[in-house]
Amino acid sequence: EIGAFNTVARGTLDDTVIADYVKIDDHVHIGHNAYIGARSLITACSVIGGSVKMGKSVWVGLNSTIINGITIGDNVLIGIGTVVIKSIQENVVVAGCPARILRSN
Repeated sequence: EIGAFNTVARGTLDDTVIADYVKIDDHVHIGHNAYIGARSLITACSVIGGSVKMGKSVWVGLNSTIINGITIGDNVLIGIGTVVIKSIQENVVVAGCPARILRSN
């Protein structure tokens, strides 16, 4: 499901891929060559940079930013307003500016 006023950039070096059962709220930008894993949720006003690789079941909180080239593991929850500047391992909760691990599952 894709909301209103979104931008999904065309792939330049590789395809931009949104896997099955992904929900994208309104006013989201997804950069070129990004991969969004299955069963993920990207909430309103979030920015996903180019060449970001998101695993399965990733939840991106409202107004979050993930810079170019970041890899995010499976089952990650990114808190509201978080700025992700480093890759994130799987099964964690992160929040803050810059993102910090708050909890591991």
